[in-house]
Amino acid sequence: MKSRVPIPLRKLIEDKQSVKNKQQQEDLNQSGNPNSSKTKNQDQNPVQSKNRSKDSKNHQTKLISADLQYNIDHIKKTLGNSSDIVIRDFQAGKNGEIKLGIIYTDGLTDSASIQDLILDTLMVEIRNSDLEVAVPDCFEIIKSHTLPVGGIVEITDFQKLFNHVLSGDTMLLMNGSPKGLALGSRGWVDRGVQEPSSQTVVRGPKDGFTETLRTNTALIRRRIKDPNLWLETKQIGEKTQTDVAIMYLKGVANDKTVSELQSRLNRINIDAILESGYIEELIQDEVYTPFPTVYNTERPDAVAAGFVSATMVIIVSLTAICSFVFPANSMASAFRMLRFLFMILAATFGLYGIILGLIVMVLHLNSLRSFGLPYLAPNAPFILQDQKDNIIRMPHWSLLKRPRLTSKNDTDRGDVSSPKPPR
Repeated sequence: MKSRVPIPLRKLIEDKQSVKNKQQQEDLNQSGNPNSSKTKNQDQNPVQSKNRSKDSKNHQTKLISADLQYNIDHIKKTLGNSSDIVIRDFQAGKNGEIKLGIIYTDGLTDSASIQDLILDTLMVEIRNSDLEVAVPDCFEIIKSHTLPVGGIVEITDFQKLFNHVLSGDTMLLMNGSPKGLALGSRGWVDRGVQEPSSQTVVRGPKDGFTETLRTNTALIRRRIKDPNLWLETKQIGEKTQTDVAIMYLKGVANDKTVSELQSRLNRINIDAILESGYIEELIQDEVYTPFPTVYNTERPDAVAAGFVSATMVIIVSLTAICSFVFPANSMASAFRMLRFLFMILAATFGLYGIILGLIVMVLHLNSLRSFGLPYLAPNAPFILQDQKDNIIRMPHWSLLKRPRLTSKNDTDRGDVSSPKPPR
């Protein structure tokens, strides 16, 4: 098997050793000055030193230790020795002097990538190299020149460590280093991309969102290849730590609306987010209304169409429903509820009851907002240029402007003329 690691790493290691020796010589020259140590000690405030020591003590259990065995024991204790948490410690490098440990969750990771790209590289391919503990920045050399893994994140606290491990990443720890490397190894069984059962179409794409966040974002990226399609991911839910992504077209979406959405998501403080319905109720302007202010869809093509109309998309993992902030056109559920109410008004007050109900409903709709935008726009307020895509949709070549209220930056869709027959 051909090695993927540059062995020996002698030149790189010698360069690191040379820098270390030079730094030690400079430190030795400075230590020869008796005033330097005295000045350094005099500048230190005893009260600040005491407070710093106290703060360090309070946070030492939250930070990754340089002792590999302590880290492993702390992980086992915190996770309750769970049987699906795999912890493997081993030795690598020259004469096996480097003590390493990996932690991952069985069932959430790609076993093949762990075996071929991580364990095989660390345990076999660098065994005969010149890499040893005494080499400066040994962990940095492993990160930059040894591991053939695409996604690597350096972390220093246990909170992020547990977050990565329980999300499917593999943690790499080294004895003597107070930090860890989160290696991208996520891979689990999902149901794949299928046609949405609740939103079938006769003509058009047949793919739909799944319960995997990255699959959903990829379905959207396939349709919109604009570099201005920005994606922001955050975790919401104290216990579930659910991945929630915001996607929008920079320069097309209203900046104020984007900021408002980000602010509302940051204010969410809840223990669990299990599906997108939780997010909807926590960010929508009006809760006590039968009319939806957030539109749900399982179709990536519907989301892509919303993007070019200055829509923002919220994608929640663990659910196949994608929510984007947009005045909903489908009012079927709301009208089913209101139908019985109007039947009661008609039976009680006759025509006057129906007229009264219509007036109350219109006033209620006029008072609703979706992230500050009028619910009945472009009808109230009346916007003439947006009527081409309101009740009756005009041909695409005539829709040259985006909705005025939702997009104040890039309002032009293009310059397309109507087709004409050949002469």
